[in-house]
Amino acid sequence: MMKLASDSNTRPHWRFQRVVGRNMPRKFSDKEISEFIDEHLAHRLTVLLCVAKRSEQSDFWQSRGDVYRASLEGSFIMFRMFVEFLGLESYRLDSGEHDLRRRSRKRNTDVMLDNFDLALAEPSDFHSRDLVGKVHDGVSKATAHLTYEANDFFDPASDYLLGLHELVRVIYDRLYRALGKDFELHPDLKRLYGSPIQVP
Repeated sequence: MMKLASDSNTRPHWRFQRVVGRNMPRKFSDKEISEFIDEHLAHRLTVLLCVAKRSEQSDFWQSRGDVYRASLEGSFIMFRMFVEFLGLESYRLDSGEHDLRRRSRKRNTDVMLDNFDLALAEPSDFHSRDLVGKVHDGVSKATAHLTYEANDFFDPASDYLLGLHELVRVIYDRLYRALGKDFELHPDLKRLYGSPIQVP
């Protein structure tokens, strides 16, 4: 059963100690894990999933105006963040196709699965790792910086929700199921999903 996260309008702030030794993850305490999942990840999951649920409401988008665009961009950013949180990143094969590979910790304050004393995800966790790699590359180019490099390999209309469902399944298996926990969402989106939330 999905639990409700706090309905506070205050954005959660986190001050975690720096790890000892470069690229060595600090293991979170049980209290930190609980707080991180209940507040911080609940916020980010809500942003990730908003566009998927809201897209079912045709009148919500108002001709794909500001709310649609803000929801889509926010979800793109969270997609990139969660793939990297799992310990993965996208890259291009010599053939031009996309794939996933292990991501190195760029900064010793980066939060990844191993901070929870869990193994990092594997590319093989994804049934369609080429699709998830393509979406990760596409949303990274679309949101991280202005660029004239083409990302026409990525079609949000046909690729994004399929890749999103794959990502949510792996997040659930690798983090929530592994810790014996359920998804947390903020109340506004929870009311649309109902309870319990269905894992793709």
